[in-house]
Amino acid sequence: MIASVVQINVAAAQASQPTIPYRTLDLSPEQRAADLVSRMTLQEKAEQVGHTAPAIPRLGVPQYN
Repeated sequence: MIASVVQINVAAAQASQPTIPYRTLDLSPEQRAADLVSRMTLQEKAEQVGHTAPAIPRLGVPQYN
């Protein structure tokens, strides 16, 4: 019962949030990448260039290497 209530609340919260273009699979990879990069600061962009890149939590981008 509690799990059902939680699922309903999560679904309602997701439905009320605006769609973020870079997370929309209906767009082409090029459109999604352009949207994501447009939201990054210059420092965040520079940090993503190397073999090891830190996460960008505000955009939901995980760290990678």
